[in-house]
Amino acid sequence: MMTSPLSARSALAAAIAGATCLAAPGLAGADELRWRSCATAETAPGLQCSSLRVPLDWARPGGPRVRLAIARLPARDQRRRIGPLLVNPGGPGGSAVEALAEGLFTPRATMGALRERFDLIGVDPRGVGGSTRLRCGPALRRLGVPPVDLSDAAFAAFRKANAAAGRECRTRSGRLFDHVDSATAARDLDAVRHALGARRISWLGLSYGSLLGEDYAARYPRRVRAMVLDGAVDRARPTERALIEEATAQGRAFAAFGAWCAATSGCALHGQDVGAVVDRLTSVPGGVPNTAIGRPATGAEISYGLNEGLQMPEVWPLVAEVLARADGQRGPADAAGIVRREPAVDPLYRTVTCADLDSGIASAADARRLLGRVRAVAPHTWRYTEWWDVMTGCSGWPVARRDRSTAGRISGVDRVLVVGNATDPSTPLPWARGLSRRIAGSRLLIFDGVGHTGLLHSRCVQRQQARFLVTRALPPRGAVCRA
Repeated sequence: MMTSPLSARSALAAAIAGATCLAAPGLAGADELRWRSCATAETAPGLQCSSLRVPLDWARPGGPRVRLAIARLPARDQRRRIGPLLVNPGGPGGSAVEALAEGLFTPRATMGALRERFDLIGVDPRGVGGSTRLRCGPALRRLGVPPVDLSDAAFAAFRKANAAAGRECRTRSGRLFDHVDSATAARDLDAVRHALGARRISWLGLSYGSLLGEDYAARYPRRVRAMVLDGAVDRARPTERALIEEATAQGRAFAAFGAWCAATSGCALHGQDVGAVVDRLTSVPGGVPNTAIGRPATGAEISYGLNEGLQMPEVWPLVAEVLARADGQRGPADAAGIVRREPAVDPLYRTVTCADLDSGIASAADARRLLGRVRAVAPHTWRYTEWWDVMTGCSGWPVARRDRSTAGRISGVDRVLVVGNATDPSTPLPWARGLSRRIAGSRLLIFDGVGHTGLLHSRCVQRQQARFLVTRALPPRGAVCRA
């Protein structure tokens, strides 16, 4: 996820906290937004902030309410303004307000037209950023990365600790804990549409933002003008199949990293077997010394750090350097670069994914079988994949599965562009293909490259997305953006 400078975050938080909305009955719980400037030296000029109160439980619209933080960059060309374009950077847990403030969705050379023609809207989903937040305690922070010790006793202990951490979150967060799933977030987005006074919205969602857009399109197909789902997540994917597809994709991304290193003399591991280096680091008894966290980093934690690095090829030189340092090739072994902070579980990520998806793990035997399958397709990176984190993390997590009615075929949406990367270690290309097949009339754009999402790695993808959102003209069938 993209992060803001601390000064920008503080200023945004203060501005959002001061923003108000008019309370009135109806769909949104407020039918007018009051905007105030919240721009700082670190944010996009012209940034405005507001907030909206919506029902905590949409089944009880007259009950308690929660607050959504909203940011806006008004269209520069108001005479040719198309309408609102809502954006989401991913997660679950990413702040759309911060991403909008940082200019993530408007690279000037390729996507500047979005800034000219749309009111860009960032909505922090409930539980995120400036919206009403989930509150958890130290029990969750102690969980760290998912286990690879899958003995019956160890897995039972993890499941017990996971359940206790979830109960602590529920105690601290109250009823919000049971109302932060994606189906509820989609209803919140329609309340925002209503409050904006828009008949239809356009949408640009990355990674989890694609799943949130998918849910919105399934529920409100006629309220979508144009939609981009980049780094696509296919809700209909069986959990175990998704696990193996993602592990396979992560293994391919690691192979691409190794090939880059072999061909690049400036790589700190040039001329070495990169897979052997990683295997050595992740199997050190007792872990690798780490001055950043004050204790040795485990093999699973090193795999977690490597997973982050594989998603952004532009940082691969740094990834190679920190692996070399962890391996003792630049002085005393120190994994501080690859594991920069104490791994922690994001409470919203855990709660939303567990409400949205099946764990697929009922016992230690299930976990051992699945991890064996992961190891077979990703022999160097098997100790951590995001989907493994989801599946193990939902084992024992005390949240009920929510509405899954959006997992079927989606029809009635006028224009949808699905984007998938050939070598995306987090959202594999088969997910984009599957989602595109499920959305009637959608078009698939493939980025033939490495990295997570197309927008973050390809100017060609950026241009295609901007052109589509402005004109609603889909790219030709079989369109591919080359790396």
